[in-house]
Amino acid sequence: MTKRKTTAPPEKEINLAVELGPLAMKNPVCTASGTFGYGEEYSRYYDLSKLGAITVKGLSLKPLQGNPPPRICETPSGMLNAIGLQNVGVDEFIHKKLPFLHRYDIKVVANIFGNTIEEYEAVAARLDRAAGVHAIEVNISCPNVKKGGMAFGTDLDSTYDVLKAVRGATGLPVLAKLSPNVTDVVPFAVKAAEAGVDGLSLINTLLGMSINVKTRKPRIANITGGLSGPAIRPVAIRIVYQVHRAVGLPILGMGGIIRCGCVSAHAGDALGITAEVSTGNSAGATVKDKRPADLTVFFTSDTRGMLRRCGCAEGQLGGLSARATYLKTNRVPGRTLVLDGGDTLFDSLFYPEDMREFYRLKSGTVLEAFKLTGVDAVSVGDYDFAYGPEFLISLADEEKLPFVSTNMLFTEAGKTCPPFCTSMIKNLDGVDVGIVSVLDESFPYASFPKCFKGVVQSEPAGAVNAEVEKLRGKAGLVMLLAHMSVMPVEELAADIPGVDVIVQGHSQEHLEGPIRVGDTIIVKGFTKGKYIGRLDLWLSGPDGDGRRKVSDYRYSYDGLDESIPPDPEVEAVIYSYRAELKELAFVYKRELGDNSGGYAGVDVCKDCHASQYANWSKTRHAGAFAELAKTEDQFDPECLACHTTGYGFTTGYDVVSNRADMKNVTCEDCHGRGTGHVESKRGGQAAHDDVVVRTVTAEKCMSCHDEYNSPHFQYEPYKDMGGAHRGGDSR
Repeated sequence: MTKRKTTAPPEKEINLAVELGPLAMKNPVCTASGTFGYGEEYSRYYDLSKLGAITVKGLSLKPLQGNPPPRICETPSGMLNAIGLQNVGVDEFIHKKLPFLHRYDIKVVANIFGNTIEEYEAVAARLDRAAGVHAIEVNISCPNVKKGGMAFGTDLDSTYDVLKAVRGATGLPVLAKLSPNVTDVVPFAVKAAEAGVDGLSLINTLLGMSINVKTRKPRIANITGGLSGPAIRPVAIRIVYQVHRAVGLPILGMGGIIRCGCVSAHAGDALGITAEVSTGNSAGATVKDKRPADLTVFFTSDTRGMLRRCGCAEGQLGGLSARATYLKTNRVPGRTLVLDGGDTLFDSLFYPEDMREFYRLKSGTVLEAFKLTGVDAVSVGDYDFAYGPEFLISLADEEKLPFVSTNMLFTEAGKTCPPFCTSMIKNLDGVDVGIVSVLDESFPYASFPKCFKGVVQSEPAGAVNAEVEKLRGKAGLVMLLAHMSVMPVEELAADIPGVDVIVQGHSQEHLEGPIRVGDTIIVKGFTKGKYIGRLDLWLSGPDGDGRRKVSDYRYSYDGLDESIPPDPEVEAVIYSYRAELKELAFVYKRELGDNSGGYAGVDVCKDCHASQYANWSKTRHAGAFAELAKTEDQFDPECLACHTTGYGFTTGYDVVSNRADMKNVTCEDCHGRGTGHVESKRGGQAAHDDVVVRTVTAEKCMSCHDEYNSPHFQYEPYKDMGGAHRGGDSR
């Protein structure tokens, strides 16, 4: 029997092109704003040219740092986020981020937001003039500061006004991204159509909340956040359906899309909708090489003396005890390197000489605990010199911490030599890794002659290149600890081609992901050690010189939150530290500096201000000292400064006299010292208005209720509640 020859029919080319109003796209798939960065971050996971369009993360008129962490948590079939619209600002996007997208055959949609209509207009006008932006998506889920903070997207008139203004500021296609957090989205879609937009984006995230059942506290610092992921897809489909029936505008559908079937659910034939992929971007991102990483680098920086979480507020991150537990749990034996970018001991150079003894004890404790985390190399930071080079060098010698400094010399007794090793080599599973470190020469050292007496620095690029040359033939990879701000680090990377990875320290700027300069990967630690960064490396080679190359990498970071159990070894060090503080009983009595009188004590205040005293007694200010006693921190000078009255000054609280009327945060902490005020009143004179502060300023409150110690504190609501006089919660 003769086999019949069969010929496969020719493959038909499928045309996926769509038109979203005036925006023509080669296919209906687009990334959702906020889930895909600015495109470059995902370019090594996806070929961006395969997308129909990319919507970049939201852009504001000025850069924004976003909300305090933790800002993300996983939920059943979804994710909560409260990033706080962190972004580089529209100008930096146009000049530094947008050019990268010009490499791809892709349409760029710029998402914008603002706090006033004028800000929306200004951002839209800038983007209108930028080459390579094809449409503007308007996020109206932001508070309108001129209408008491109500979100633009929850008020019909505001929705119309802001979209009308953007429409008038640009000739680009305009899409309105509507909020689902209203009773009915349809009237808002109608208003958007009346304002002249070209299309709608549906839906934005749903407002949600998640509780850590172990700590009984919210899992994100902002309390609530936006819910995305598969859990919201049925809601998104329902809203898209309702709006499509009521308004004849094209719709960019999003919410819970993670694979093709989800796209079909959103963009069925009956609706003809373009679809955006959102949370699924993170779930689907995989490193090309599926084998285990050849090398894992954990990195931190800017610990700044943060020995432990003080526990003053919910949601605090950091602490060397949690860091030690995390690293011991996640370390891969023989293939893990732990690096730190410096500023280990202090958070400035302004420390009083009379507290040197206390900080000698604390700094030694920090370094002892630091060593227990298993760190392999630590950069020297400029703030580490707060008490001078001898202070730092002697501590490092005592604790045997592996400090590295390639471009720093120290002159003592006429001799100039490196105070720390200029480089080191660590062998990890057969890979020899060279480690070098530099301190920025542009810091204002001359302004602090006591701190840097005898310190001599060489130019960073020259010092690193010379040290890398010494490592040639010995190290397969080279890593640099660069204690400098972001821009100089990028310039340095361009001048030192032999470095594979740079861990940057000192700068408070947050990098959303690694920066690539040529073949060099730049990552940054997080201030006060709140997070640990992780860089998994896949290597190729070696070549003829024994050099390895990074063929692929994966970046992530984790917050050191309260769910991480303490490390017993570090906790033992902290326990001993507290015991020494109690035994030494440090007393500091600086002069008050003026003749307005000393501290009178809260018992004197209550004689005339009985009702205010009664209300104050119900607040957490009145129990501030008791909170310290619970954790045995009542002898710690850094804690006492914000939990007692007048600590560190004559007539103020000290641990020896232990005056009961000076414990806690009392009247004089907020309103000024009261002795002069009391004496004038008792003498029948008018009270000194220049002595007593009637209205407590935000600056005064924030001196203790800062971003770390009170991440949820907001001055205006607290003031409106009457503050401590009416029982306001000062957290």
